[in-house]
Amino acid sequence: MDQNIFFISFNESNQEINWARVLELHPNAIRIHGVIGIDRVHLACNDLCNTEWFWTVDGDNWLLEELVWDVENPADLLMFNALDPVTGLPTNLGGVKLWKKDSIINKDMSKGDFCLNATAKKMSLRKVFSRTDYNNTAYEAWKTAFRHCVKILSPIFKSRPSLSYADAYLEQWKSCQNSDALNARWCYQGYLDAVQYVENIDNNIHNINNYEWLKNYFNEQHS
Repeated sequence: MDQNIFFISFNESNQEINWARVLELHPNAIRIHGVIGIDRVHLACNDLCNTEWFWTVDGDNWLLEELVWDVENPADLLMFNALDPVTGLPTNLGGVKLWKKDSIINKDMSKGDFCLNATAKKMSLRKVFSRTDYNNTAYEAWKTAFRHCVKILSPIFKSRPSLSYADAYLEQWKSCQNSDALNARWCYQGYLDAVQYVENIDNNIHNINNYEWLKNYFNEQHS
């Protein structure tokens, strides 16, 4: 089954080596770089797509194998697991995704998380295609943990009935304080900062989707 493959990068420290890996496995892959807005870049992929389905690979993803999936399913969005570089275990955070073209119905960030709300029908699958190397630098490790923890601690996400796994994710980030993995302590710091940030009701939860704000906030807190 012919499927477009889009590599989405936004100044990740390991983006070039990950892009080279994508090209090694898929020479016809398309790179979209530097688009501001998680919603806008995914909508751009949809507009550029000329196949029934298309893949998105984030800039911090190292592909472990070719992206091949031709199993029929009732969903419009398939979210695949990735290997977590800190725990070494599969996670449904940050893996590759397979989208049905023109299935995106929620086209902005108003609900807090674009991918979780973009389509009417989505499915998480345990199949692993990549390793999500979000811990390549101190800032990237902190950013990933901070964003994820703010999401699951915020009122927007607490209202989701399917968020039964939230406590397990929080425990995972908390456990990073005891890990020797690269930049694991910055993952733990991201968790601590997220707890403090959400406790202040005056803080704007949607700041986590503004990468310029995130970098400035990190520098302010940990310069």
